[in-house]
Amino acid sequence: MRFARRQVRSFTRVGLSLLLCVAAQLAAPPPAHAWFGWLDKFSGPGDFVGLLVEARLFCFGEDIGLTDLRLRIVKAEMLTGRLILGQQKVLDDEAVIQQLRETQSAWLDVVVAVEEVQRRFPVIQQTTLDAARSIANHSFLAAPPDEAGTPIGGAATPATVEQKQAAADRRAAMKTIAEDAESFRTEARLAIGAAERQAQGASRSQNGSGTFWSTCDPEKRRRVSVELNLDMWRSLRSHSNLAADEQVRFTTAMPSITYRVFVDPRHDVLDVGAGAGLYWFSSKGFDSFRGSVVEPIRLSVHAPSTWHTRPFSDPRRLLAALGVRGALLLVPRGFGAEVFKGTGAKAARIPTELVPSVGVFLNVNSLFRGPH
Repeated sequence: MRFARRQVRSFTRVGLSLLLCVAAQLAAPPPAHAWFGWLDKFSGPGDFVGLLVEARLFCFGEDIGLTDLRLRIVKAEMLTGRLILGQQKVLDDEAVIQQLRETQSAWLDVVVAVEEVQRRFPVIQQTTLDAARSIANHSFLAAPPDEAGTPIGGAATPATVEQKQAAADRRAAMKTIAEDAESFRTEARLAIGAAERQAQGASRSQNGSGTFWSTCDPEKRRRVSVELNLDMWRSLRSHSNLAADEQVRFTTAMPSITYRVFVDPRHDVLDVGAGAGLYWFSSKGFDSFRGSVVEPIRLSVHAPSTWHTRPFSDPRRLLAALGVRGALLLVPRGFGAEVFKGTGAKAARIPTELVPSVGVFLNVNSLFRGPH
């Protein structure tokens, strides 16, 4: 029975672990970051090193136009598909010309939408932007033949040799238009798709900068955000005359608000924030205790959003994976003389003090995700 209980508990732990892993994979949108930090010592315990985990819960900012771009792409794709399938039907000249004009207009609207995304959020690389713009000058988007030109449709039922030949010519013309449309669609998908992915990738990197997990919508560029921070510190060494010479652990949980100082994604290198929450101290050398903690100022420095769209051959793409954060930590009430079980000179109350911390983060997805 004891073995069976151990086996059940083992299976339960494995099951819960698998469930948590699956949930994390389903719930966590990119980008993922890892924070490693150093916290200066208090008048009692310290220095500390630790793992810093931040989840960005809400973001507020301007729409960058990706939704409109995608809707226009869908419309252009549908009209192009209709034009391609039209070669199987017998249409008159006017209907074919109308379909062709609608398709051309839809793709020109797509190019306009790409320009609007770049105006609002200028992160698309110049070569990619030029390729998207060149779609507007493609021969397929040239002015369609007018109603007075050579017939390209026709619904006449062939009865004579001449009529049969005319019908064959019309079908050949329709087939040519369909083939041109299919070839153009392939080129347009590549050019427009590359521009869209660059804009979305840069937005994701910007909205998730410095966080382990972010729910921010990549359709918007972040200006203000709300986060939840969990920092897990441990002292670098045991302390003489403090905590019975045992290691000290210090954990904080704080909601925070962050403001992105610069809007332009070519220069958005600084975030300013502040937070407040709870702390927990624990050690084998004293009883665990908790209290309130404040982070009155936090500065995060990172690469501009445009660097995330560059190829790996560009050193700036690799540097975009790194960031640095500096902050000041404040325990408003200080610490009582007895809480750390200090002896001798350490058996004294620790007053309120500002303690600096430094963190370095690594954008894991930026390192392993291919260029957009």
